Amino acid sequence: MEKTHENQNVIEQTGINQDFGIKDVGHARLMATELYASHPFLKGNFSFGVDFTNSSREENSESENSIMAGENNKIQELNMAYYVETMQHLGNVTFRIGGRYEHVNSEYFIGGRKNHEQSHVYDKFFPTASLALPIGKTMVQLSYSKQCYRPLYSQLSNTVHYVNKYLYQSGNPYLQPSYSDNITLNLRYRWLALTANYKKLQNQIITSYTYYDDAKTIALLKKENSRNSLSNLQIMASFMPGFLWKCYYPVLACGVVSQFYKIDYRGNIKHVDNPLVVVKFNNIFKFHNNYMATVNYSWRSEGNSENIKMGSIGQINLSLAKDLSKKWNVKLSANDIFNTARKNTFTIFSGMNDVYIEKAASVRAVECNVRYKFNTVKTKYKGKGAGKKEMDRL
Repeated sequence: MEKTHENQNVIEQTGINQDFGIKDVGHARLMATELYASHPFLKGNFSFGVDFTNSSREENSESENSIMAGENNKIQELNMAYYVETMQHLGNVTFRIGGRYEHVNSEYFIGGRKNHEQSHVYDKFFPTASLALPIGKTMVQLSYSKQCYRPLYSQLSNTVHYVNKYLYQSGNPYLQPSYSDNITLNLRYRWLALTANYKKLQNQIITSYTYYDDAKTIALLKKENSRNSLSNLQIMASFMPGFLWKCYYPVLACGVVSQFYKIDYRGNIKHVDNPLVVVKFNNIFKFHNNYMATVNYSWRSEGNSENIKMGSIGQINLSLAKDLSKKWNVKLSANDIFNTARKNTFTIFSGMNDVYIEKAASVRAVECNVRYKFNTVKTKYKGKGAGKKEMDRL
């Protein structure tokens, strides 16, 4: 069982010397349990389980001397899932096949009263399958899965949040879950790995842009389900030659993320399909006396993600660590040493409008971490934890 509590207070003085205040208090609760069993079956095993979560999130907001109205809303969800899977070995070939059935009862309350229009019951089946086999010296794996992405609880709230006097942000209690069909191909040959993933999404949750007031002086960002389906193709190549000269371990990953998506924009069809190029170059150096250093570089190009044009961004992080003993470790890190990630820009295209947003958030920092391992004995059972996805939503 997990409980969370959040509290936000905003006090701002307007240009006419008028103060207004906004108080936002949220409470969340989660109960989760999972029963899992596995048994040898034919040339592999057969596993099955039950996953149960009961969660709720309540939000209360109060506004003083502001055009923003106070809100009280609560979401309760009961999720019961049953899943089965079998894995079998046929010579050098390994295959898995399984499925997951989910029953979700979501109830929405406004001011203590249940709103039937915003309450829903979902019953869905999600199949999975994978096949792995060697072809020469190359290991090949092909998999398919159907997945569900439920909105975050904050995205379902009808509370309007204050960002600044020109921009508000709110959730959308009418949001529906989005679903995706995923096909993934993995190839691995010695120190080279290649991954290709194709994903088709329905009801994708995107960010919309409109106005909060009739005078069109205050912008409002909120979430909505896309009317059009979105396809996404991601190709990544990783180079992992292992330790060179017994002291240097490089890992280079680069790839392209391209989407196939169109939106209704200013009365026309707009294609938002400029690809994103991603590069990650991690370097590990091992020295004498248990010293280890890392130099990590990451960069993402300009491109489209959903209905958003994202600006390019990159950074370099450094670290130096030393094992003082089997249990003690000290690590000194410097993040974004050239301060290149201080600005993140994106443009949202929505309906008749578009908005350019520039976020300035410095991730440049120096950290010192000291760790002590209390229990280094390997245990036989390592639980994965029940209700992790639900905790992420809360």
